[in-house]
Amino acid sequence: MVQDLCGWWTRNDSIRTLAQTLIAADLLEVAQPPRYQAFAAQAAKLRGLGYPDSLIAACTGVTDKTVVKAIRWFENRSFVVD
Repeated sequence: MVQDLCGWWTRNDSIRTLAQTLIAADLLEVAQPPRYQAFAAQAAKLRGLGYPDSLIAACTGVTDKTVVKAIRWFENRSFVVD
């Protein structure tokens, strides 16, 4: 064992890496969310009701690609809101 051979190694605690360190920070200024995030919940709900992306896009004034991006973001978000 390394401790027996070297004699100088005495650390018994595991080394804490950055991935194991919890960091908390307050946001001072919060910018407006991107437009696709602002209506993502509504777009996901409309798609769930069977509306096509092109109709959702026409009603909200964005492209169908933006609707797809919004719904993908809404379904894959991994944060918890208190």
